[in-house]
Amino acid sequence: MAKEVILLDFWPSMYGMRTRIALREKGVDFEYRDENLREKSPLLLQMNPVHKKIPVLIHNGKPVCESAIQVQYIDEVWPHKNPILPSDPYQRAQARFWVDFIDKKMYEAQRKVYATKGEEQETGKKEFIEILKTLETELGDKPYFGGDDFGYVDIGLIGFYTWFPGYEKFGNFSIEAECPKLIAWAKRCMQRESVAKSLPDPEKVVEFMAMLRKKFGVDMFCMRARVALREKGVVFEAREEDLTNKSPLLLQSNPIHKKVPVLIHNGKPICESLNVVQYVDEAWSDKNPFFPSDPYGKAQARFWADFVDKKFSDAQFKIWGKKGEEQAAGVKEFIEAVKILEAELGDKPYFGGDSFGYVDIALITFYSWFGAYEKFGNFSIEAESPKLIAWAKRCMEKESVSKSLPDQEKIVAYAAEMADEVILLDFWPSPFGVRARIALREKGVEFEYREENLREKSPLLLQMNPVHKKIPVLIHNGKPVCESMNVVQYIDEVWSDKNPLLPSDPYQRAQARFWVDFIDTKVYEPADKIWSTKGEVQEKAKKEYIEALKILESELGNKPYFGGDNFGFVDIAMTGYYMWFEASEKCGNFSIEPECPTLMASAKRCLQRDSVVNSVPDPEKIVEFAFKIRKIYLLGEHVWVRTRIALEEKGVKYEYREEDPKEVILLDYWSSMFGMRTRIALEEKGVKYRYREEDLSNKSPLLLEMNPIHKKIPVLIHKGKPICESIIQVQYIDEVWPDTNPILPSDPYHRAQARFWSDYIDKKTAGPCKALQRETGEKQEAAKMEFMEVLKNLDSELGDKSFFGGNVFGLVDIAFIGFYSWFRTYEMVANLSIVAEFPKLIAWAERCLKRESVAKVLPDSDKIQK
Repeated sequence: MAKEVILLDFWPSMYGMRTRIALREKGVDFEYRDENLREKSPLLLQMNPVHKKIPVLIHNGKPVCESAIQVQYIDEVWPHKNPILPSDPYQRAQARFWVDFIDKKMYEAQRKVYATKGEEQETGKKEFIEILKTLETELGDKPYFGGDDFGYVDIGLIGFYTWFPGYEKFGNFSIEAECPKLIAWAKRCMQRESVAKSLPDPEKVVEFMAMLRKKFGVDMFCMRARVALREKGVVFEAREEDLTNKSPLLLQSNPIHKKVPVLIHNGKPICESLNVVQYVDEAWSDKNPFFPSDPYGKAQARFWADFVDKKFSDAQFKIWGKKGEEQAAGVKEFIEAVKILEAELGDKPYFGGDSFGYVDIALITFYSWFGAYEKFGNFSIEAESPKLIAWAKRCMEKESVSKSLPDQEKIVAYAAEMADEVILLDFWPSPFGVRARIALREKGVEFEYREENLREKSPLLLQMNPVHKKIPVLIHNGKPVCESMNVVQYIDEVWSDKNPLLPSDPYQRAQARFWVDFIDTKVYEPADKIWSTKGEVQEKAKKEYIEALKILESELGNKPYFGGDNFGFVDIAMTGYYMWFEASEKCGNFSIEPECPTLMASAKRCLQRDSVVNSVPDPEKIVEFAFKIRKIYLLGEHVWVRTRIALEEKGVKYEYREEDPKEVILLDYWSSMFGMRTRIALEEKGVKYRYREEDLSNKSPLLLEMNPIHKKIPVLIHKGKPICESIIQVQYIDEVWPDTNPILPSDPYHRAQARFWSDYIDKKTAGPCKALQRETGEKQEAAKMEFMEVLKNLDSELGDKSFFGGNVFGLVDIAFIGFYSWFRTYEMVANLSIVAEFPKLIAWAERCLKRESVAKVLPDSDKIQK
């Protein structure tokens, strides 16, 4: 009979370790099932259909997902032994805050430490140590994070400890030297049986990390050389190259292409895989000839090997490295090439007839990638070309082939890792961000655009640009590139086969860089002052601005673009300012064209390019934005600050009253759907509180003091103590004022489910909701699909119930209802109809609005739209 508690997990997962420890702390007997994450079990997919991730705790047939939620569930279901969360509501809220901090900050930083090199690794190490020091400060001199008792935060963090030796090995640093108290804490934790039994051997984890770091020998061109050498029985030394840090021997042996494979025979290098195969055949000609003796047969063999290289390379890359139409085109090209090769093979055992030879060697190495092509391209090669698959299986029976080709599962994992991912963190009116957008579109690079809220910067932005914390940031396969013109140069170098942005001549490149530096040095500051100042300061800025533009016009001369006939580096740098010309003119009450007609003509040419049209926002939208920002700049500080300064300047005596430390204060922003949650919870409980509206562009000292970690609203201050993160606040409110309108259900499983769906809302809605408002075209369409999918899942979870918790208004309702006030905005900007698609959700929202707590808190949808 199956045990009542089953844990689906993966042995090195620091998140799964949490659940294992919690179960063992409580003495709960459980069945452990290790998952293959490349081929997830039907049970995992059934029990966690939303995220499809481990760990999943199954209790009496019911799943509980997300490790932190599982630990809280275990504590509630088995409360009689070793309590995990403290009994005091404030301490519980703090414990939840620190586990949330660990989940948001640790994962990406630690990944950089062991999975990257060079500057990126150094950045990761710095971030990682800063996080650990923050946690060490919180630990202080206590034995455990909760004081004398091992608890929730300890369980949340200790799983990472088993990875520490790997971080130190691959990052070449010492965690103990930086955080000795934290290491002493970890050693104390390891003395607990629950921890010692749950954490794997660190050496085993180091081996696993090394496997993650290792670049498998997956290059089909290198495989050719290995197959050829083994066919001839040649003993050789294989040296694995790190292609991100090429060895001096590789650079010396192949100075032209700087690529693998390179065969070095008696000190002499032979480059290019098919050239290597032919050399091997000629140098060791006494065994297993690769070519027929007939000259025509040789020519045909070379023709078909050349066909493979020309037709397969580009098509296969599109299949696993691209998406959408480009991927579909790659699948079509690949299948056509495969069918032509199958027709050439006919009924022969090998392409050369009865003998395995040159064409077989050229083609068979692609076979190890077939699984990846099928997975990412969603098609079957065997269904299209059964004879070719039969040929491949014959080849795989040869020892020379089977020893040279890696396992297909490794290739699939590698392809997933290497698939080109390009993300741009940006802000729509930024003259700097638009440069990166234009450069990517000039090169035809598909990228995911993520709009940043510069008043509340995303964790990803702060992680990827920890030095300046600014946009734009280009993230290419997980690696960040910062500073706009640095980004443009990187794009030009990585995607060098189309529309060069910098000239090929070194002197002209240097000149282009000079003029971009002039633009950033001389144009930016006066441009900024034109729309942010008035009076003499603005007049001086206008004069400086026109002078700088005239110098640029002189450099432009009669050329169409700064680079001559070709749109390039300097034009991209200036286009960000071109799109602000109208706003600058209206804010400064002047005209650029009479002063700089030639420059204006070039600006109009630039603004007509497809790459620019698709990258720059509507000028009217920029004008509207400029005047809004101008108003904020000219207003200066808050009225209450100015009043105090004025009183002190005049020597007027006034009474200053400190806040009552026992009262409840909420620092918030009126339209925040997250702050609405806390307000509703307080209203539900009938708690009187003082509401303080925050200016998110100029955060108050109190906000920065009370939330020094994230510096975000909402912040609930109760008896002078801060509680941060909205869902944590709602749970705190429910625990401190339990006598009125319970928010979480009493049943532990239902509580875990409520926490799961609240967590789902937080993880899945923010991104698409932002994109609906700020994106256009394909990006907005993708966001619409993502948002509608979230609504479908929530609609399905709601079913025919009055509220998400059944007949009682509760946590999930509070977590989601704030988004309802934004529905009309989403419908208007993204041309969708939530009302038509989800009548049940709309009926639920209308039921919620009948509650006084909700009606009092939610702003009017028209106000949100404005």
